[in-house]
Amino acid sequence: MDILVEVLGITLLSLALVAVLWLDAKKQVPALPYQKAGALITRAEFRFYQALKKALPVGYFLVPKVRIGDVLTVQRGLDRKQALISRSKIQQKHFDFVICQESGMQPICCVELQDSSHRRADRISRDKFVRAACEAAGMPLLEIINRHRYIKAELQDQINTVLTTQEAP
Repeated sequence: MDILVEVLGITLLSLALVAVLWLDAKKQVPALPYQKAGALITRAEFRFYQALKKALPVGYFLVPKVRIGDVLTVQRGLDRKQALISRSKIQQKHFDFVICQESGMQPICCVELQDSSHRRADRISRDKFVRAACEAAGMPLLEIINRHRYIKAELQDQINTVLTTQEAP
């Protein structure tokens, strides 16, 4: 009799486990589990974008949230492992904005908005790396402190300084 109770108990436990697994398998997992994300840039970045756009001279435009790997590339001649390591350091990072020439979409300058998040240790390290990478590549990087209001003339001066430097031989 004890064996019969034990077998019955194991059978019931097995059936319960099968039922749970069957019910779990019935849950529909979408083939593509994605949903629409929010805004591409923060409210502060959008406010800055509007001010920066007004400060740009004719012939230039602003592109928000550009992957660093689309602006800077790894130099040729590195061994495969070093090239992969160097590429991975920039693949998942973004510039807040990139100023481009209208003719040909050539990046002229990268722009980072320095908000309070840039005071965190991880961001300080990231910013130091991005500065060094831009300098090594010869790509100007404007770092502008976040404000509630921007003065158009100040932004124009900063932009024109970079553009003048880029146009010089």
